[in-house]
Amino acid sequence: MEVVRSSNSIIFSKPYPNELLDKMIDGIPLGPEVEIFEEPDERVNGYSRSISFSSKGEKSQEAFERFLRSLSFKGDLRELVWAYQVEFVAKIPKVVKLDLPSVLPLVGNVMLTGVVIANVRNLDTAQRKFTLVQVDNNVRVLKRDEQYVSLSELLREAELLVKTLWGDGSELRKIKF
Repeated sequence: MEVVRSSNSIIFSKPYPNELLDKMIDGIPLGPEVEIFEEPDERVNGYSRSISFSSKGEKSQEAFERFLRSLSFKGDLRELVWAYQVEFVAKIPKVVKLDLPSVLPLVGNVMLTGVVIANVRNLDTAQRKFTLVQVDNNVRVLKRDEQYVSLSELLREAELLVKTLWGDGSELRKIKF
């Protein structure tokens, strides 16, 4: 599968100072294709609740890992980070026709056919650990965990899921979602 767009995020345990974030970001060679978004904390000026690295393809992963390395020098990541979040959209290599009724979209516009698979009740994303997968013309995955989540590992898991949905099902027991 080819990744069309990806996003790597950190949700901080406590609001983190923007000054320190900006200094760390300035030390990372990003390139023009990586975008950075800081979610400000509305209770405290000059602090952020989360930071996201987004790009076309998988370029955000490299910038995110460099940022994590510099953040680890500032303190223990287990104390600083509440959750890691990875989101990506990947093209399915072959055209697959799903004859399923319309479902609510996970990301993007309303789709006509497809399926949403989640390991949480009622698609509740206000938790520290969950995975949502939307399969239609593309595969969209949103995973949040308290442990570091690798984009490449998540992509392999999504490929196994697609093979399981349209294959013989023998790969099902290997999926870790």
